[in-house]
Amino acid sequence: MDKLTIEMVRSFVGLELDDFDLERLRQKHKIASDSSVFYTSISRLCKEKVIKRVKRGVYKKVMIVQPIKVFGRERRAPIVFNPPKDRDSEDELAFFRDIIFREGDLILLSGFKNKGKTAMCLNLVAENLNLKPVLMGNEYTTQTGEGYEPSPRLLNRLDNMDWVQWVDKVGNERFELLPVYEDYAEQIRPGRLNVIDWVNLTGEYYLISSVMEGIKRAIGRGIGVIVLQKNPGADYGRGGNLSKDFADVELLLDPYGDDLDAVMLTVATVKESTRRVMGRKFAYHIQGGVKIVDFREVMKCPVCYGKGWKGNMPCPNCDKLGYVDKEVK
Repeated sequence: MDKLTIEMVRSFVGLELDDFDLERLRQKHKIASDSSVFYTSISRLCKEKVIKRVKRGVYKKVMIVQPIKVFGRERRAPIVFNPPKDRDSEDELAFFRDIIFREGDLILLSGFKNKGKTAMCLNLVAENLNLKPVLMGNEYTTQTGEGYEPSPRLLNRLDNMDWVQWVDKVGNERFELLPVYEDYAEQIRPGRLNVIDWVNLTGEYYLISSVMEGIKRAIGRGIGVIVLQKNPGADYGRGGNLSKDFADVELLLDPYGDDLDAVMLTVATVKESTRRVMGRKFAYHIQGGVKIVDFREVMKCPVCYGKGWKGNMPCPNCDKLGYVDKEVK
């Protein structure tokens, strides 16, 4: 071959994929293993930030990022994201209307086992069918010898939501069900409501931040709902504070007293709202696995200050709940 130059090495690198093996590059172009020009050129390309070393013998091309224009662009309005309703009163869960939802937002539901995470997800889906919802995760599908199918529990819940028209006039389903249990970002449908119920990282909870980052990047102008398991009373889902990194809204779902169907909802994170929402708490019951009823705001008991006990006795004002219904003004 002609006498090797840095420009020749630069052109060879340009033909490679993003990541490339240095030894294979050398062999492909029949460059001598003792060529000082080759290795000096690679070092120079690194200094010029054309490539970077990933690990021994492996390099990647550096992507040149172009600036984006800020002013003179269309200002996009917040997403109209409809809240669930109390099925007894037909009133909306009003605090939702105080939250400003933007394209690309992630809503994180961190909840104790059997405390209404799926019920909340399905109610959000039911009220926002115009966003062409996509359901995936461990809660909705099961694998059989013939492939995948909806889980019996999901079918039962959908049947119990008899106020929802799940199919259109010609019989098309108004949401998509995907049998996805990992690599969620790869299966996200951009520009739509994507619900992942729930994310299981099997002990590698430290990965939750990068998992949510991938989902957020993939969601585009859509909106995502991500469900995590959590311990009762904890202020975060599995993954700890890392789970909050990419959440624009986080709701915590906990037991409320000894009633198995009672739930306490805490608004833990809100990035944008029309008035104060963070820190507020609400209680409600779930009927038939999906119906939200008796929804009301609660506050710490003024007698026991949220402890549930007064001295050595159960608090007579809140019956050990630690919370009482907040008066509606």
